[in-house]
Amino acid sequence: MQGRFARAILLGALCALVVFGALRWRYRAAEAPAAGAQDAPALSNGGPAVEEGTVREGLPQGSIAGRITDLSARPLAFATVCIASPLARPNLPSPIAPRCTAAGEDGRYRFDALAPASYTVDASAPEHQPARWRDDAHDAMFVQLEAGAAREGIDLALSPGGVRVRGRVKDVGGGIVVGATVMVQPGGSEESGGAVVQSNAQGEWQATIPSGNVYVRATAVGYARGDASGVAPGTFIEVVLEPEAVLEGRVVEAGTETPVSGVRVHAGSNPQGVLEGSDGEGEGMAFTNAEGRFRIPGLRSGRYKPLATSARHWGVARESVFVGVGETEQVRIEVSPAFSVSGRVQFPDGRGCSDGSVRLEDPATQQSRSGRTAPDGSVRIEGLSPGTYEVDVNCFFQGLSEDAYEPLKIGTQSVSGLVWKVKTGLTVRGQVVDSAGQPAGGTRILARPKEGAGFTSSPGAAEARPDGTFRMAGLVAGTYFLEADGKGASRTKDPVEVKVERDVDGVRIALAPPSRIEGTVVDARGAPVSAVEVTAEPLQPESNRPLRYGQGSTRDDGTFTLDGLDPAEYAVTVAGGFDGAPRAPGAKEDARDPRRVRVTVRAGETAKVKLVAPRHQGTIQGRVVGEAGEPLSDLFVEAAREMDKAENAPPGAGPDLRFVVGDGPGRGPARTDLEGRFTLGSLPPGSYSVRAYREYGVEAVTPHVPLGAKVTITMRATGSISGVVATASGGSPERFVIGVSDPKVHFMRSEGFFRTGGTWTLHDVPAGTFDISVDTAEGRATGKVTLAQGEKRQGVRLTLAGQASVRGRFVALETGEPVAGMIATISPAEEGFSMGSSFSLKGRDAKRMSDAAGWFEIEHAPSGRVYLHGFSKMFEGDHASVMVPLTLEAGKTNEPLPIRVVRSRVKGIPADIGFQPRGMLPGSDSAPPAPNVVGGVTPGGPAAKAGLVTGDEIVSVDGYDVVGPNSYLLEPLTRVAEGTTIHVTLRRGGTLAIQAEKRALFP
Repeated sequence: MQGRFARAILLGALCALVVFGALRWRYRAAEAPAAGAQDAPALSNGGPAVEEGTVREGLPQGSIAGRITDLSARPLAFATVCIASPLARPNLPSPIAPRCTAAGEDGRYRFDALAPASYTVDASAPEHQPARWRDDAHDAMFVQLEAGAAREGIDLALSPGGVRVRGRVKDVGGGIVVGATVMVQPGGSEESGGAVVQSNAQGEWQATIPSGNVYVRATAVGYARGDASGVAPGTFIEVVLEPEAVLEGRVVEAGTETPVSGVRVHAGSNPQGVLEGSDGEGEGMAFTNAEGRFRIPGLRSGRYKPLATSARHWGVARESVFVGVGETEQVRIEVSPAFSVSGRVQFPDGRGCSDGSVRLEDPATQQSRSGRTAPDGSVRIEGLSPGTYEVDVNCFFQGLSEDAYEPLKIGTQSVSGLVWKVKTGLTVRGQVVDSAGQPAGGTRILARPKEGAGFTSSPGAAEARPDGTFRMAGLVAGTYFLEADGKGASRTKDPVEVKVERDVDGVRIALAPPSRIEGTVVDARGAPVSAVEVTAEPLQPESNRPLRYGQGSTRDDGTFTLDGLDPAEYAVTVAGGFDGAPRAPGAKEDARDPRRVRVTVRAGETAKVKLVAPRHQGTIQGRVVGEAGEPLSDLFVEAAREMDKAENAPPGAGPDLRFVVGDGPGRGPARTDLEGRFTLGSLPPGSYSVRAYREYGVEAVTPHVPLGAKVTITMRATGSISGVVATASGGSPERFVIGVSDPKVHFMRSEGFFRTGGTWTLHDVPAGTFDISVDTAEGRATGKVTLAQGEKRQGVRLTLAGQASVRGRFVALETGEPVAGMIATISPAEEGFSMGSSFSLKGRDAKRMSDAAGWFEIEHAPSGRVYLHGFSKMFEGDHASVMVPLTLEAGKTNEPLPIRVVRSRVKGIPADIGFQPRGMLPGSDSAPPAPNVVGGVTPGGPAAKAGLVTGDEIVSVDGYDVVGPNSYLLEPLTRVAEGTTIHVTLRRGGTLAIQAEKRALFP
């Protein structure tokens, strides 16, 4: 069974083992420079004085100086050193663009005239790997520069090695961009920084970095940020920049025209997320001047909903706006009085937590906002309404949070001077070496509790210094498995078990000999195929320790390398669907397909493969225009090969269209130029539907386009939908999110609204029949709206149904005994499975995890048709996950029948049983009317051999009823290991014995 629920659980299980490390990298990635940061002025040049707690002009300037050497302390003459202040938090200054200099012959460098801020310092040099300065004693990666301070001794030692990567920066018209700032980042290594260079007079650049996948970001004045990726060495990487989009506007007090100065305005590229408490970090940002005006340059074209925040104000633009390439749009933001909370996360000795967060949530209103700590542990959270907030504090991989923090009450004024204590925890120190015993600098080390306590455990993470040593702090007492992951090269053969009762020193972790796959992708004529994705999937899925997948792309000469693989058998595949022809649901893949090769990888060896990717020469050219014939230059274009309805598709399925990109396999959609022109290349024979679209779903599709045609696609006039949200008593919610979707026209959008009196408008909506929903703290409502082309639909009224609570019990299917440690979440049925907002299993969220008697509780759940999802902590428990359809009544505590969970029948990835239930096929409804009806059967597969056919209704599996309210049991009961026989009883009579086969990419 390969339904989407199975895939979701599989992904969750695989991700669980790396979630500890991913958390840290996610927070690091969020600190990247904002789009358009290259235009941000130095703070000393700033405008007028602004509100308390933000930037002030005229502060004394400081300096940062140090020395760049190799690991033997020899100076690296003329090394490139760059500093930047990428942070944009309420308690820190706005982003400062990178500044670079060359070290002297003695390796020394110096930056003067620096505004007070927190800076990153990166260094790079030929034949050496780039590095970012970090304070290992305090687990900090920023140089905190106070007003007028001189920070000396910010030294970096660079490791030898690395390879050269080259590229070019161009604009959308094909011209070169001179003087662009280019950040060259080794794949997946945000913590270590990267090389920062500039494009020369020919628009070209080069840098030295570690070999492997590489990510490149380029910025230049007057352009939006551009991104590209490749493989080093062997790929010439071009980054294309488009003219910047600009947001301008004015911030005023709500209900007046009184300007508000000194307010921080974020671009708000996530129209739904403006209510989620992130304050738009990582997006374009500006401060308002004395007239309340702001300007945010350097944005990519797209839809924005700007938000404004300060210590005393908070507000969101009433409606979102689409800004095209090179365009400027005006926005008005009304702000209302709001309150802030400021304090410090610190250890018992007074030292601040340099990498932490504080999250506040009011259970009554479901308002949540969060802030990350500055290097000194200080934090400020803005935009809060009166209420009583639960407090969740984290000090990531440095300290331990208390079990609970005192709830925080906000009345009629802001709160300051708070201190949230975190415990020091225990520390593990050691060294990572490679298989030859040499230091393995840059390796990531993860610690997983042996007796997994799921979300309440104390995971650890660290990165080895250049000499291979590491320090992992913030652990609770217990036994851990330590595992090192060598940046795509190799990992430990077996995790190192460490008992931590006090600080531990001298742990030695040895990486296994590197095992890899090297190969070439060519076309039918033997010519190399570049820039296509290649994956290696292990064919030995049953394991306590999931085997690593390999993923990479081909170089310019068609070669590729997949590093860091485990000894195992793999299916190596050229991804991307080169012929554009999707297989019928349940159909087997062709063993003779030259895009797939089976290969065995042995420890410490390199396996060689060759793959053939059919290269097609078909092209479609055209233009995209508006209804008046004007060219549209900011659209994406892609094509779908038109296929007939598959014989074994589920009843009611229409033509199977899968849009595939043009310009060759593995590359992104084509983009219309300034004249609206586009070219789709490398297309196989057939007839195509060509789709032009903007992000957030506005699109036009022209069907039945033959190869070689020149087509004009006209974007028809869009309309709008507006209405009002009301509570059952006739009031209006303060905050709400409106969502609309119509899969038939590929449109989906969600937007948040704040203090609009319940009114809302969504612009740029195409014709279609839309499911519409509203989510608020007061409840939820759904409806359906049909919109004609260009229609401005008004008066849509959504009346909220109240929320519900759930009190339920997990019990074992086989024995009826209670099951502890299962976690429950609920999501609306029409949205399918969703983990929902994050939760920490502290405070009221702790009730989501079943107790010793199997009981759990969920407050503030949506009413109506929902899915209750239950899963073991970190997917590591003894019981399989379940997804149970329920109908919840508003305004009461619902107590469903005991939810029976199945003891897991397989470790890791399940074997193939050869059929899919209806509702688990791609494109089927998220709430299938009969989930125990077979929707597709793999020809020649295990189910087909046993006599199962499409349309069969399964009434029991191994004697357990799977009909009606028990239909959710079908999925976990059929997730079994290879060789297992399951007995399936059918409504038409008879019982079939289906023996699961090896889940592989080959028959």
